[in-house]
Order: sequence, then C-alpha cells, then structure tokens
Amino acid sequence: MSSGSLVTRPDDLILVGPASSWQSELRCLPQGGMALGVINEAGLEVKKFDYWFTCHSDRIPAWQKTKRRKFWQWVTDTEAGDIQFRLPWLPGSSSLFATLAALSMFAGKVYLVGCPMSDAEYQDYRIGWIYHAPILGGRVYSASGWTRGFLESLGNRWPF
Repeated sequence: MSSGSLVTRPDDLILVGPASSWQSELRCLPQGGMALGVINEAGLEVKKFDYWFTCHSDRIPAWQKTKRRKFWQWVTDTEAGDIQFRLPWLPGSSSLFATLAALSMFAGKVYLVGCPMSDAEYQDYRIGWIYHAPILGGRVYSASGWTRGFLESLGNRWPF
C-alpha cells in the first residue's frame, strides 16, 4: 500500500524512538495530518514535535529547560511530568510504554520509527510487547526490526 492511498487521522501518532534509523524511516511517512511524538533522547534531535514520552525521571529537569513542548511521563513510583500514565511494571521498553500511553489516552493508531528492538540487549524486553499483543493488534505499526516482524505477525503490515 502506498502512503497516497492510506487515510490518516489527526489522532494517529508517529512515534520516534532513539535508534539511528529514525530519520530515514520518518522520511517515508506522509507529511502532516498526524501528531508527532518522541521518546527519550529523540526529543533532543527532532526539531518539531507534539509529545515527549519518558520514564526516566532523572532526565526530566534537563528536558524541562528546553521548554519546547509538554512531555508525558509514564510512571510506576515517581511523580513528575506534565501528564502521568501509570503502568504495571513488567519487562518492556520505552517504545512500548509510550505506545501504550498514547493508545490509552488519545491515539487511534501508532506508527513507530526508530524503534526496531533488534539488538540482543532488548531481548528481555520483548515479553512486554508479546503480553500486550491484544491491545497492539490493528493499531500499532513499526518501520523496522524485531518490532516490525512481531507487529506484522499480528496482521499489522507496515503501510508505507
């Protein structure tokens, strides 16, 4: 399916992760029509975005100094961030937690770029993605890596 035939909605979210592939993957998406969210350090590289997601409360003061946008923090035991989203703690990743927060609060669909989760260091975090498969089906898509393969196994074929 080409991006020209895909209908996007204003409540759809492009979510940019910290992997180096994010720039080339982002260029493949249609410009405009969707909100743009960033995860952790990606917020320091992306020039213009609507939402910033983090679970690293120790980094919040530095990000607050940028005064670029409000950011959302998903938390388990700390109180910080403009908007807080509580999740039961289980193995997962920043991209998973940002996706779940966005889906539960406003997003119709989430398109992940820069969130491949392919490196061995992420293997233990994949259990969270697998656990949340019923929520992700039909709503979350990934441009690359393990997340793309996993989400496509749920029927979520990358549409761009």
